[in-house]
Amino acid sequence: MKTKAEELNKYPVISIESISNKVNLIRGIKVMLDSDLAYFYGV
Repeated sequence: MKTKAEELNKYPVISIESISNKVNLIRGIKVMLDSDLAYFYGV
C-alpha cells in the first residue's frame, strides 16, 4: 500500500506563478478559462 507522500509524488508540481498568470479579472470577478483548467488537470 502506498503512503500519502508516494501518492502525491505522482502528480507534477505546478508553480503558483503559472496558475496566477491564467487568472483573469472579468467584471470584478476572478475567473479561469476552462481550457486553462483542463491543461492543469491534464485533460
